[in-house]
Amino acid sequence: MTIKSFLRNISNLQVRTIGPELIFGTLFDNIGFNAISEELFRHIVIARLTYPTRKLKTVDYLYRYRGIKIEIDKIYRFLDRLNEKHKAKAERIAYKYTQRTLEQISVVFYDMTTLYFESEDEDDLRKIGFSKDGKFQNPQIMLGLWWGKTAIPLAMIYFQVILLKDIH
Repeated sequence: MTIKSFLRNISNLQVRTIGPELIFGTLFDNIGFNAISEELFRHIVIARLTYPTRKLKTVDYLYRYRGIKIEIDKIYRFLDRLNEKHKAKAERIAYKYTQRTLEQISVVFYDMTTLYFESEDEDDLRKIGFSKDGKFQNPQIMLGLWWGKTAIPLAMIYFQVILLKDIH
């Protein structure tokens, strides 16, 4: 009877999943990303590794499995701050970890892709241009990724799409 009465008083919000934190949190620390003192950085990285989907679902994951209630706007503002203040540091940490792991970097791979936005509005980053998905009328960005032999990312870069009509 004691167990039944105990279980009646437990809700899903009181249950925490600790596996991802134990595994990905340890990896996060071993790589050295804990040198970036933004707690939300750790939460977002672990959430995205555990449940790789849209940022809105990251909000759901953090609430459901970590008990962290956060608005999506706070995540977007944080990502802007992360890019402005910590991008270079995160890249240095990843590079140093890769260097320690590989002992030397003898080859770097590079790949590009385009992403389109379901919008007709252009801005400084998004320009209408080539699309591998046939979405030529939508603004595009190009995304580049560098990685070493063991597929550990070294850096990620965003480019504006260069319009063919602008090349002389």
